[in-house]
Amino acid sequence: MKHPTSGVWHQSTIVNIARNPLLRAVVEYGRRSLGDRLRFTPEGPRELLDGDLRPDGQAKVVANPPSVRVQASASFTPLVQADRHERLLAQLDRRAGSQRGKPRRSDPTRNPLGGLVFDMSCGWPLHRQPYQGSFRYLCGLYQQSHGAQCKHNHVDGMLATRFVLGCVRQRLLAPALRARPEQKLRALAERERSPGQLEAALSSKRAALASLRSKRERAGENLALAEGPEQYRAVAAVFEQLRQQEQALAVEVHRLEQLVGQQGDADAEVAAALGVLDRLGEQASVRADLGSIGQLFHQLPARLFLRFVETPAPVVLYAGPTGRRHVQGPATAVEVAGPHSSGLSSLPGTSPGGEDNSLGNVHRGDWIRTSDLLNPVHCA
Repeated sequence: MKHPTSGVWHQSTIVNIARNPLLRAVVEYGRRSLGDRLRFTPEGPRELLDGDLRPDGQAKVVANPPSVRVQASASFTPLVQADRHERLLAQLDRRAGSQRGKPRRSDPTRNPLGGLVFDMSCGWPLHRQPYQGSFRYLCGLYQQSHGAQCKHNHVDGMLATRFVLGCVRQRLLAPALRARPEQKLRALAERERSPGQLEAALSSKRAALASLRSKRERAGENLALAEGPEQYRAVAAVFEQLRQQEQALAVEVHRLEQLVGQQGDADAEVAAALGVLDRLGEQASVRADLGSIGQLFHQLPARLFLRFVETPAPVVLYAGPTGRRHVQGPATAVEVAGPHSSGLSSLPGTSPGGEDNSLGNVHRGDWIRTSDLLNPVHCA
């Protein structure tokens, strides 16, 4: 199937073409597996294994070894001889070393603003790029289009991180910001701790729990009287669902019973809730831990929008010729009038183009005199 491409020959494009078995007229299937339910094998589909999942439980792309791939001869003449292609693959494997096939690892401790910085000119996110022992964020559209669709917009990574961190601290530690959630939390805690509402909620939950227990006991009796495997499985599914609902409701009833038995202390609940806000402020003060700072930015969530504007040069840039013959010219030496004169001395090297001065590179600090070139010394 045809699909549009950028037309740019990346390094990975060349390598993939060089490794393609179609060069030797071989069709290969099953080079990669990316299914989220089943995976390919020569014997048929298989279930996913632990190695097919990422730590977050999502399916990952797995490169299958050559032994489990399916190959067949193509209906055209090979473009490259088989032995020559094998030598090419061996050379590519040596160059790749031990890193071939390994995905790039995402380290949150080195990318605190990942996915949170945007270029307002094109709307694209800025991606992290290592730069001179540190890192910076570079416009994604500029990278993908090789500078054809966006200008070279980048910002220093640590500078952007410190800026967003300062904004977060200013917002979290502002007295007005803290007063508003404190008032709302206090009103919510007092409303939930009202004796009448708590007792009414507890009575309602107890009645619902008693009803669920009755239904679960009836389902258990029907399970014992089930006839046949299909009827047993149907009743067992209903029984298990009622049992789970009963457990969850029992936990809720126990929580409400504890609240009713305790003294109404809204101040403690408000202080506990505001403690989360205080911890965020303390976390925003830790400037060295980029991992916790990045986690803070994503929890809020914080975003940084940058607008890049061209500024004129502070001086008029020189655009004339820079050759040596244009630089050389008549010397304008200032004679020394006396021991207390403020003028420049006509010492060697102070007047461009004069005697005892060279505009080119001088070897070992030697000065070439014109008179030495005109009157060479002959040694016997």
